[in-house]
Amino acid sequence: MFDVRRLALASLVALVPALAVAAEPVPKYSVALTLSPAAVAKLTKVKEQVTVSAHYYGMPTEAAEKKKIPNEIGEIDLGDEEITRPLAEPRAVFAFAGKGFDMKKTKWIHAGTSGILINVYSARRSVDDNILDCGIYQDTVELAMSKPIEIACKLIGE
Repeated sequence: MFDVRRLALASLVALVPALAVAAEPVPKYSVALTLSPAAVAKLTKVKEQVTVSAHYYGMPTEAAEKKKIPNEIGEIDLGDEEITRPLAEPRAVFAFAGKGFDMKKTKWIHAGTSGILINVYSARRSVDDNILDCGIYQDTVELAMSKPIEIACKLIGE
């Protein structure tokens, strides 16, 4: 005999992982970078590029902790994404589409806890060491998607 309750429960259980994944949006946001005049001049002179790097993470569920999935600082790594390009203007916008964001791993995090850590540095293509001193950004994916992320850079020692 066909058991409707069993079918309904099986359907609900099958949906739970999909709902957990759907709760976290794929990060789509922009980083508005402002460079000091000295930084623009130096980058242009030495033909160096700028890298904006994003690291995605989330807070682990109890199930993730039981399986020892969190990294050494207790987070679930959700991926990385970076954009590198030359800059010859004092202001530039970098558009991120969440290409490095691993949706499959969001089943191991609490809903709403996905975060982004953004660092900016010179790309070290023509100069061996980083020459930029930039602010960082660290907050939730939801907040990052609400407005452009503002980060200012100057030369190290400027």
